[in-house]
Amino acid sequence: MNENSSGLPLHHLRRVSKPDTDSHAVSMVHFDRIVTKFGRDPRTAHALLTSRDAQSRLIISREHAYVTRKPHNNEHKLHDDNSLNGVFVNDIKINGSIILKTGDLVTFGHLNGRLITPGSRELQPDSEYQYMFELCNCHWKDKNQENQSEAQL
Repeated sequence: MNENSSGLPLHHLRRVSKPDTDSHAVSMVHFDRIVTKFGRDPRTAHALLTSRDAQSRLIISREHAYVTRKPHNNEHKLHDDNSLNGVFVNDIKINGSIILKTGDLVTFGHLNGRLITPGSRELQPDSEYQYMFELCNCHWKDKNQENQSEAQL
């Protein structure tokens, strides 16, 4: 098992939705940083969420969400960064932030996200932005190099 910079088990988000439609869209995000930012602005996002499909691209805010990792206990907290179309965990729109658990399904945005009340369940089987939160058992040579290549920094 891989370790993060604190010597604790490394976690990642692995894309489980349909295949990337844009070569710049991230498929795996390793959480070695204390803060990892998600969005469609390549200048601010560590993990770029984008699509060739204009409608799909616009459900993601420039600065959509971020994950904080507590170094002392390895807790990963997902925060909605005041996105227009929300962040969903296990198909439920989060209200502000939520602590991630192994096996959680994270979906960034929803076509009608601004109309969905936090705490509501919304299935999104066709979303391009669905990720599974997992312990990292992948072959990861250089954590910093991998994070940069996967997140297209």
